[in-house]
Amino acid sequence: MSEPDEAIHQRLSQLLRLPAAGRLVDLGCGAGPTLAAVSRDHPDAHLIGVDRSLAALRHAR
Repeated sequence: MSEPDEAIHQRLSQLLRLPAAGRLVDLGCGAGPTLAAVSRDHPDAHLIGVDRSLAALRHAR
């Protein structure tokens, strides 16, 4: 992932008002870069990624 992309995902994560043990569903998560950023900022959150590409979901795990 490029540096600008990482910065965007990180900023999105910071803008979330996710409670400590909150839940987030990312529809169309692809390989999960946004969920990865959110998991770093919100380690106790329950995160779910949904995508129609099995290859992307395997990569996200």
